Amino acid sequence: MVSLGANGNIKTYGMKHFICDVTADISDIETTDLAVGSTVFVIATSAHYMLNSSKQWIKVNLNSGGGGSDTPGIE
Repeated sequence: MVSLGANGNIKTYGMKHFICDVTADISDIETTDLAVGSTVFVIATSAHYMLNSSKQWIKVNLNSGGGGSDTPGIE
């Protein structure tokens, strides 16, 4: 399934971003009216979760990577 997350600087209705203390807190979030792509950040583990089209929280890596390269001459 494909969902629109934003159109320019306007976010999709129903998309929310949550912060939880621990992973167990995620089960307290009601997902009925949340849009696909809503996210949760868990403070205790620094983990990110994203809501899929089946209304399940899936652990994802939102880090951009950064850092160096193993290829000489490319940074």
